[in-house]
Amino acid sequence: MFLRELVISGRTIKSHRISFSSLISFSLVLVCACASMVGANRQALGSQEPPRQHAPIVGDWVELTALHVSVYDRDGKLVDGLQREAFDIFEDGARQKIAMFSHEDEPATVGLLIDTSGSMTSKIHAATEGVRRFIQVSNPKNNFFAASFGEHVERIATREELDAFLTKPATSGRTAMLDALYLGLVELQSTRNSRKALLIISDGEDNHSRYNHNELRKLAKESGVPIYGLILVGQSFGATQEESSNEPEFLADLCKLSGGKLVQAKALSEVPNLAAEIGIALKKQYLVGYYPTNGISGPVDAHWRKIEVKVQSKGERGPLKIYAPTGYFRSADGNIL
Repeated sequence: MFLRELVISGRTIKSHRISFSSLISFSLVLVCACASMVGANRQALGSQEPPRQHAPIVGDWVELTALHVSVYDRDGKLVDGLQREAFDIFEDGARQKIAMFSHEDEPATVGLLIDTSGSMTSKIHAATEGVRRFIQVSNPKNNFFAASFGEHVERIATREELDAFLTKPATSGRTAMLDALYLGLVELQSTRNSRKALLIISDGEDNHSRYNHNELRKLAKESGVPIYGLILVGQSFGATQEESSNEPEFLADLCKLSGGKLVQAKALSEVPNLAAEIGIALKKQYLVGYYPTNGISGPVDAHWRKIEVKVQSKGERGPLKIYAPTGYFRSADGNIL
């Protein structure tokens, strides 16, 4: 709340012969008027909530942009304990001032998508063990939802149902992997938790989805949800060249776009540990926030804003590998879409 100055201007007093009593009267009137205005202002302020304190912003629609960032060294090991000064953020090429920084394991809402199509028959027990290990290492306060997918996506409604599924999974039919990803992102969009992630465990094939690559890529950009993929591939799993597809490549691009990560298991025995590593990576993310300096030019300004995160750290085995969102859409009301 800014108090506006009272300015008296545009008047010229032609006569300098003003009596002392007249001057006193004028002063009293002016003092009373000012006191009345101050009283009115105090009364008005008393009926209002105090103004919200926040960092300076540019434009009427700008709000804090928060990113979850993972950092790995050249050996693929998580880099822990970095400070705010190690991070540089650029939006559309312009350096941003970091306004918020945290390295705490805050609770998250996590979606689990498990492939139960026919091609997963020999791999399903490794996949379910991976889900168990992921949950074991995760923050106990996390909220989870789960779904299995073959030809259709089926929601697993409760923890009891998930335990029953993991104990005795069944596989059959074709694979609607893109549909599962699409519905998982939609589900996470409706949650209020600021930390969100989607994990999919699959052999990477898709041959029965209604949604296509373009639709899924668009939703991934709008949702701002990091996607993690654990893909079971390789000849040791019984896959033939005819069964291979380009879906693992597309999923890798989707994970990179969203700030997540794709991991490929070369043997079934690797799956549980790889799933646990993804869970630990989520616990050790850095939260970095800033107020965009370029603001928003008007109510229809909702273009894609490109983000680049750089990390400099002495003593770490570089070059460092950064996993962060590559951009975001911001709506006219200032919220990230």
